[in-house]
This record gives sequence, structure tokens and C-alpha cells, in this order.
Amino acid sequence: MSEAATLIARLEALLDGLPSEPTLEAVALYVEARAPIAVQLAALEPESMSASERLALGPRLVRVLERDRPLLQALFERHLQIGEQLRGISRARTAARGYGGRAESSRLLRKTA
Repeated sequence: MSEAATLIARLEALLDGLPSEPTLEAVALYVEARAPIAVQLAALEPESMSASERLALGPRLVRVLERDRPLLQALFERHLQIGEQLRGISRARTAARGYGGRAESSRLLRKTA
């Protein structure tokens, strides 16, 4: 088995190891595990493989990528949701600090009146 075939087999095994309805935590672990494999696969020179091997591995890689895409999309969407929630918290904290300063100045006004 060539290095490319081995790497694709490892990606397939990672995907097969996910539950049918994976949690975002499971997807995050999958992405972490697949990253070095993807880097190794991208570093391979296609010219180092025979044409028949490239033809055989191409559809397998496409299937891996098709299975991979919705998982990564779900993880990315959750990332965006968390970012929006953090921005909301930041805006609320800024507003609370602003109101807190106003409350302090109104107390000072009441004391001097």
C-alpha cells in the first residue's frame, strides 16, 4: 500500500470511528486528529504515484471530503455562534460599565444636593 493510500485509509478510519450523530466535541477531536494526516497528504507529490494509483485513490479521497464537509461546516457554524455570543457578552459588559459609572455619578449628585 502506498503512502497516499495509507493516509486516505487513516482518514477513512477516523470518519468511520465517529458516531452516526457525532457531538461537536467528537467532531473537534476528529478535526484535531485529521489535521496532521491532511498535511502529510497535501505534501505528497502526485507525480510520485502511478496513473492507475491516482485513479483508484481519487474517488476515495472525494468520498472522504464529502463526508468531511458537513462535519466541518457544523463546527464552523458553532464557532460563529460562540463568537456572536462572546460579542454580545462584551457589549453587555460595556453597557453595564457605562451604566455603573452613571449610577455612581448620580449618587454623588444626590449626596451633594
